[in-house]
Amino acid sequence: MSKSYNRYKIPEVLKTSYPQLPYHNLAHTESFDYENCPSDEAFWAAVFHDIIYDPFAHDNVEKSAKFFQSWYKENGPDVPCKVKQVIKLILSTKDHVKSFDKNDLDMVWLHKNDLKCFRVERGEPSIAENEKKIFREYQWNDYYKTYKSKRQEILNYYKTHPLVSASKIDRIIAYLDVWEPKHAVFCGSFDPFHRGHYDVLQQAEKVFDKVILSQGHNEDKNDAKYSLDDVPVLRYHERVKYEGSLFTFLDWKKKELRNLTIVRGLRNYHDLHDESGLFNFGKDMTDVPFAYFISKSENLHISSGAIRKLTNLGKNVKAYLP
Repeated sequence: MSKSYNRYKIPEVLKTSYPQLPYHNLAHTESFDYENCPSDEAFWAAVFHDIIYDPFAHDNVEKSAKFFQSWYKENGPDVPCKVKQVIKLILSTKDHVKSFDKNDLDMVWLHKNDLKCFRVERGEPSIAENEKKIFREYQWNDYYKTYKSKRQEILNYYKTHPLVSASKIDRIIAYLDVWEPKHAVFCGSFDPFHRGHYDVLQQAEKVFDKVILSQGHNEDKNDAKYSLDDVPVLRYHERVKYEGSLFTFLDWKKKELRNLTIVRGLRNYHDLHDESGLFNFGKDMTDVPFAYFISKSENLHISSGAIRKLTNLGKNVKAYLP
């Protein structure tokens, strides 16, 4: 290969194209055993197989193959490989079981690396670590009503693949049977959801397995003009609206979730003063515990009210939004 393409090294120019998701990301692709890669075709299939990944979509693999084709048209002279074989390999990762061909050494290597979390291998992340990452990608689903059964169904299907360990998958399924994800609800009027809110959310996600964004109606304010559904960074989060008392809402959510905490953000002394009153009042109204996170100093001046005022004055407020 010429240009800047080193054999079996992911080109730097492609690294920014990978999805920034908890599991399907650049790190997943970089974890492949490229030292034992059997061919250029297997390498490029590995590089591109997950370069497009949207948990909501069902055509990620097809889009990844098209991405490769488009990229190859511009870089083909510097990327010696059989294009049809690369595309075949990429598409085989849509349904590893049905597409698997044990006589195709490229496919054996690709599937072995892509499915290594389903085998017992030295240095592999724990079952809990992997499953929490996958759950985070699909967190808009209710864990108890939808996610767990669907995930276990997929795991049972993969047990038939010859390159996985059925006993390892059985342990993953058993883990999901007993796992109680740490849920939190981040409540607020979020009118609009701004950079300070996002900072608190990111901090909370380091502590909890899932944070539900709960937009309530504040009786001291007008009806919210902004919807959480319009915030791109919240696309994969569960978002709910509630009317009435925060504590009534929390008691209702606690009936659904077995491990629940309420998340609140703090910016300054005034927030601390207001929150102390809410906290003391809340102890008499609910047994859901509170968790507080302090926003970064660069966000201390940001408030939804100030953003609304600036918007009404025709000012650009993009710098204050996530």
